[in-house]
Amino acid sequence: MESVAPRTTGPSGVVNNAVSQYRALFAFLQNDEKRARAEAAAARLYYEGRVWTERQRPLVTAELALANAFAGDAGAARSLILRRRDELRKLPDAFAEIEMRYLWATTMVVMGDRESALAELRIAVTQASPFEFVPSLARLDPIWSSLKDDPSFKEILKSAKPL
Repeated sequence: MESVAPRTTGPSGVVNNAVSQYRALFAFLQNDEKRARAEAAAARLYYEGRVWTERQRPLVTAELALANAFAGDAGAARSLILRRRDELRKLPDAFAEIEMRYLWATTMVVMGDRESALAELRIAVTQASPFEFVPSLARLDPIWSSLKDDPSFKEILKSAKPL
């Protein structure tokens, strides 16, 4: 488990994701709810136990929302998303918004909210430049496997500009 003592993130400003967040993802994909919740709890401590820069906070909050979804706390996940939604205009660049929307969409998939997930994915794909990773990532990311046959999912990905 990661250390939970408050720490700064260093001068680079890079958000290093919690290893436990990835473990929660793998447990979720394996339908191991108990392990997913335990790893998500560790991920929440990681994200809440550091001092993040202003530029990092939106993405960290999106990762924290995803950790809450893995933990089975849809209310907390949705609350974090709604709180940050009002701050989209203040984001440092378009990439941050696209990444946040993809994380929000992923969070919605974990919570079982297909319509919201597809709505967020549609926005992320629409805003992405031809060099963005969102459409390719959504095609390959196993978290989206439950939507692979959904006509709306296929339509969204088809609408993406090719690389």
